[in-house]
Amino acid sequence: MAILLDQITVRDREEIYRVLVALHEVVQDAGADYIYPGNVNDSCFYVILGQHSCLASRVLGKLGVPAPVLSRWEGFSMGQLNYVITGLHQAARLILDRAQRLQDSRTLVWGEILNEITFLAEKEYGVTV
Repeated sequence: MAILLDQITVRDREEIYRVLVALHEVVQDAGADYIYPGNVNDSCFYVILGQHSCLASRVLGKLGVPAPVLSRWEGFSMGQLNYVITGLHQAARLILDRAQRLQDSRTLVWGEILNEITFLAEKEYGVTV
């Protein structure tokens, strides 16, 4: 579900900005050339051995969502998680869901995902970092 630019609130823009800042930090920590390796049956997991694992989970970790909370939601897409779980409203969750889907394709390194999401946030929501 797309949100039109004129429907984006100040709160939405602030949340998207927070997601972008956290995404930049995660990519810097892991390295721009990092590709999420997956695990059992080539699946992606929010949490492995009690630690934030995938791109979206690491971003949410930087935003204060504990790993044990996300571990209860394995198998759900980021778009399916709600405000109570993530602390993010729809627009910011859509941005993070897009980043997660790009990661799950295993065709882009995290630096490329960061570039695409940064472009999307500016084009679709008018938010820049």
